[in-house]
Amino acid sequence: MKDKRLKTRRSPHRNDPLPRHSTKFSCLIQKLRKLAKIQWLGHREGPENVASSMKTKSIQAWGAVTTMAGVTTFVMVVAILDLLQPEYDPRSQLMSELALGPHGWAMFLAFLGLASAVFGVHSAIADYDDTRGYRLLLVVAAICFLAAGIFPLGAASLLHISAIAIAFMLSVLAMYLFPASTGLASTVAPRSVSWPLAAGVTASVALGHSLIPMGIGQRLGAACLLVWLGTVGWKLFRLQRKPYMVYQAAGKATNWDRSQ
Repeated sequence: MKDKRLKTRRSPHRNDPLPRHSTKFSCLIQKLRKLAKIQWLGHREGPENVASSMKTKSIQAWGAVTTMAGVTTFVMVVAILDLLQPEYDPRSQLMSELALGPHGWAMFLAFLGLASAVFGVHSAIADYDDTRGYRLLLVVAAICFLAAGIFPLGAASLLHISAIAIAFMLSVLAMYLFPASTGLASTVAPRSVSWPLAAGVTASVALGHSLIPMGIGQRLGAACLLVWLGTVGWKLFRLQRKPYMVYQAAGKATNWDRSQ
């Protein structure tokens, strides 16, 4: 009887699905951790890279904060100047014309905030996979926004208008290229977010020269750009504050690649 029991006894790991499931789950977690460390943080495992990884995460977090702060600064300065200049008509006048009225010097702060917001995105994605060319595009756009603040309308109108035009064109191009040029960071603003907002900027500026008042058209275009910058900055900040979201982002990116 004892021998029969020994023969009929089954191994607890042979037919029980739980150990297999646990093993697969453990393997999946290990793969996600490896993917996060290599592709997301850009560093391989090893104690010598811990300090560098922490410094990189700090820079990325501050870049995201700078983006959100820059957007807030631009909106607040323009809104305050609208209130301080009652003769200013936002429907037919451009935002740059606020520099011609009382306290017009504050428009430098507005353009500085916009330049900081764009450069903040550059810093927030600085350590992602193969984004060097894209980050160069952001740097040039940020410099153009800053130049628009240094050379205000009236004092250097030609330089100001040229800088604004180039900055908006590069910003639209950056919005369009973001989903395909920023690696895993593209999950914070995929095509469904970046492309409609980029189209909104283009359409608003174009309509502002034909069907709708110029001031309204420019404000709608700027609003689309600010929404995009704010969305990218906020979501990148959340990814830095909540490490488990790295795994979700990695999974979404992998599923998107397989669907193509």
